[in-house]
Amino acid sequence: MTIVILIVIILGGIWFASKAKTPSIIDNTDNATSTTDTLVSTMPADGSYELIASATKVEWTGTKSLIADYKDVGTIGLKEGSFAVAEGKITTGKIVFDMKTIAGEETSNKVMPIANLGKHLQSADFFDVVKFPTATFNLTRAEVVGGSNGGTFIFTGDLELKGVKNEVQFPVKFSQNLSGQTLMTGEFEIDRTKWDIKYGSTKFFQDLGDNVIADEVNVKFEATAEVK
Repeated sequence: MTIVILIVIILGGIWFASKAKTPSIIDNTDNATSTTDTLVSTMPADGSYELIASATKVEWTGTKSLIADYKDVGTIGLKEGSFAVAEGKITTGKIVFDMKTIAGEETSNKVMPIANLGKHLQSADFFDVVKFPTATFNLTRAEVVGGSNGGTFIFTGDLELKGVKNEVQFPVKFSQNLSGQTLMTGEFEIDRTKWDIKYGSTKFFQDLGDNVIADEVNVKFEATAEVK
């Protein structure tokens, strides 16, 4: 009888121990949230907007005409920017670039330090930022592309750079993220010589060899805007 009781006690202890050591499995699948902030192309709502400088990136790319795959890439800081929307139409717009911040981030030149690229661009050879510390784009016309709800416009306006003003035209796409922020992206190309930036251009200099710098400069931007 004593042996039977001991066996029951031992088996019972093993059963309780196994239940205590078995962890509960909690399925959090239904509670998981995605961190992807999906962008939805949309027209910005009516109102006045300001661009947030700290949440805006302006990137430029330059190349050398006679060297395959050569490129210099860098950034320009935003000083300020704004636009207004009324009845689904963009009525005004202005972007001011801080040319004193122009810098290089990537170069195919293996000899020149990247910091020197920015200094050279700031010099009188290129943008002469001491004399011309800002560049300004003033919107003159914004045309909707692809229907009233597409969120894509063709911007036309005057770009003033180094004291010279020329008209530029480029597409701009508006979207909204899940946080409700209004985003705008655009890309355009300019012929720098039209703004009196002649350094390394075959239009003005001969016998440059591999130092020929392409006249075309690509500029693209991603900006975040908020209602004033």
